Parts: sequence; C-alpha cells; structure tokens
Amino acid sequence: MTVVEGESVTLECQISGHPAPAIMWFREDYRIESSIDFQITYENGYARLVIREAFAEDSGRFTCTATSEAGTVSTSCYLLVQVSEEIEGK
Repeated sequence: MTVVEGESVTLECQISGHPAPAIMWFREDYRIESSIDFQITYENGYARLVIREAFAEDSGRFTCTATSEAGTVSTSCYLLVQVSEEIEGK
C-alpha cells in the first residue's frame, strides 16, 4: 500500500474467534500502542489500525497478530509513505 505523506491510513484485517482474541499490531518488530497518532480498534470481527497522519518514517512492514486459546495467527502488509513533491521542493 502506498500513500502520500500527511494522509490518513487505515489498515484492516478480519479476525474471528470465541472468546474474542487479543489483537496486537506491530511495525517491523516493534509493538504499536494505541495513541492519538495510532488508533487501534477491534469491532465486529475487524481489527483496525488508523494512522492519523502518515510520515515517511512510518514506512515498513505492518503485522496484525491475533492470539486466543486456540493459538496465534498473523498477517502482514507493507506500507510505503511517499514524500509529496510540494513538501520536498520547499
């Protein structure tokens, strides 16, 4: 997935399990904690990570991990944040 710096990004994965699994998001190997800049939700079987404003340093492999009594599953995607030419030229 490619976005321009400054845009909002939503990453989403569909997960089901009973009881509901514990959801964790990682950028590379670092766990992302929910904050003003990174909003993490899990509702109706969808885990979402919203990056309020993406910057070039947010580029990398993002992984969503779900853990329950049955085990652990994860899926990953790569995010590329491009610097806009207008910002770069200033």
